[in-house]
Amino acid sequence: MQGCSQSLTLHVRTLAWLSATLKPSTPSKKPRRSEEQPITRRQKLEDEGRTHDVPDAGPAAYLLEYLWDFGPAEHNGMGLVPIGYSQISAWQQVTGLRLSPWESATLRQLSCSYCAELVRATDPMAAAPGSAHETPE
Repeated sequence: MQGCSQSLTLHVRTLAWLSATLKPSTPSKKPRRSEEQPITRRQKLEDEGRTHDVPDAGPAAYLLEYLWDFGPAEHNGMGLVPIGYSQISAWQQVTGLRLSPWESATLRQLSCSYCAELVRATDPMAAAPGSAHETPE
């Protein structure tokens, strides 16, 4: 099960890294003009004619459908936060699915990993998850 969790986590972290809205590389004292739209890392790579592969999620990839169904994060008024067990439980009641304790814990952990990576990846210099340039957490 550990290998499944690692594959899923790397997959989800990579998606968050690609989806992160990048901070300006050189902070400006001038306020951002409204016509300057924030850009995601995926958009930046596409503008540069580059792509980035998303690692295979492994044999438990079916859990990603569940994660994206209820959303990898929720807003709490201050920003994005991981999905809690109460939301996972409510989702199970609505869908009629019964998750194992491992599946529930893994979904919660994936949500935490997604949120953490989304914050870390706003740095334009942040290395891709799992790359040789990534610093250990």
